[in-house]
Amino acid sequence: MADPPAQPDVRRSGTSGAWGAVDWLLVVLTTVAAVLLVDRYRFVDPDLFMNLFSARDIVAAGGLPGVDTHSFAREQLPWVDYEWLARVIQYGIYRTAGGVGLVLMRLVQALLVVGALVVAARRIGAAMPAVGVAVLMCWPALAHFFLLRARAFSFVMMALLLLLAVFYRRGQRWPGWLMPPLMLVWANLHGAYLLGVVIIGLVVVDRVLADWRAGRGARPAILRGGVVLAASAAVTFLHPAGGGIIGAVARTMTGTAGTSVSEWQPIWEHPFSATASYLLLLPLAVVVGALWAVRHRELLWPLLLAGMALETVLHVRFGALLGLALVVPCARLLSDGLDRIPARGRRWVGPALAAGMAVLCLVFVWVNGHRDLKLRMDPAWTPLAAVRFIQDNDLQGDVLAEFDWSAYLIWAMPESRVFIDGRWDTVYPPEVDEEWTRFARFEEGWPEVLRGSGATAVLLRAGRPADSHILTLPEWGKVYSDPYAVVYVRACEENGAFMARLAAGQVTAPAPITEEDLVLR
Repeated sequence: MADPPAQPDVRRSGTSGAWGAVDWLLVVLTTVAAVLLVDRYRFVDPDLFMNLFSARDIVAAGGLPGVDTHSFAREQLPWVDYEWLARVIQYGIYRTAGGVGLVLMRLVQALLVVGALVVAARRIGAAMPAVGVAVLMCWPALAHFFLLRARAFSFVMMALLLLLAVFYRRGQRWPGWLMPPLMLVWANLHGAYLLGVVIIGLVVVDRVLADWRAGRGARPAILRGGVVLAASAAVTFLHPAGGGIIGAVARTMTGTAGTSVSEWQPIWEHPFSATASYLLLLPLAVVVGALWAVRHRELLWPLLLAGMALETVLHVRFGALLGLALVVPCARLLSDGLDRIPARGRRWVGPALAAGMAVLCLVFVWVNGHRDLKLRMDPAWTPLAAVRFIQDNDLQGDVLAEFDWSAYLIWAMPESRVFIDGRWDTVYPPEVDEEWTRFARFEEGWPEVLRGSGATAVLLRAGRPADSHILTLPEWGKVYSDPYAVVYVRACEENGAFMARLAAGQVTAPAPITEEDLVLR
């Protein structure tokens, strides 16, 4: 049976016909502003080293390792690395083009996201000035988490899927054929692919309801939509981990390590200054979702916004996806509002907005301060000097390090092991996270955690009250400190040679960290 005729876009005044010069200028300025805002957060995120060492293991093994070898907290822990493809892509780019390549990759990802959202918003009838305003309103929440992580690939996949959904909802058949391949790739990039399955399901239901209301009969849409949804869900199991991916992703989505990972904590656990952009989006999501449900009688945008708003309240990191989901429906509703402005006044909205966005872009360039494409490490996030001290003095063994420093240790010192690192959701059982939290906060029982771990060294942030605790244990001593990090070692056989050099005053001090040392090569 042939497809039903495509639903025409409801184009309001100022949005139909050929694009004018101001529209194209707004596209360019909106894109530039979005990319500059993403580039404002250019730094080496601790998770980048987790991606790099994981991909290094994958390449060395010729496949997913399956069992962890980097932790001494537990032996032979299973490792379900469902983000393997994102890690390998980042590792390949890094090996080929270094930190500059990673910077360019992230900017290309931002371009793809904003481009897909602009096209989707225009497709449903939003005027370009409204699209620009919607992007500027919602983008800060997304940019804050648009880091060198696997989830940046999810931003791209979700934006592309929403673009396909807009075309599919309006009677086009070809987007349905593209959804399963997109889901296949997404499932191997990042765990948020489950959201993609939900989006496809909502789009299929919307299409069925639209055909039924139009009197075209719902059966053809049910059959085609059912095939698209079933195929899109089925291909997500085409993963090296097979069915094991579901359990691993479910554990991540529940945020079981909330005590250690702040972004998985509820929004009320964070200061207002850190969550202002998300708090502003929550009431906007409620208003946009309600208006859309009343005016357009569709399920996708109201339910998607409601779900993302709830997740943002429970786990603040979902604020990025809420911002992404808001752009398209918000742009259309803003466009409806622009149509209420008299034609004489409406003609100046685009030029005025373009002038304002041009100034904003200049401000972003000035505030960012980037004059090159180099990717730099922050010594507060990457303990370069302390690790250099450990390496220079041949301190081998098991290092109980800060949760978010451990990935760098594994990357820089693959011969040593750590207690816990950022793979809390794919490797470590909850009790390991609980033990780390007890030790890091020096809560009751922390000495037992330290002694029971068998660690030969401890690497902690300088701000922790570690001296008054660790130095009460006679077998431990402080051997290094700088403004960012402190190193403690245990008097044991593994550290015998180092302790002898320490007693003789022959311990090597690390060379000062220079600006060039902070550049990721």
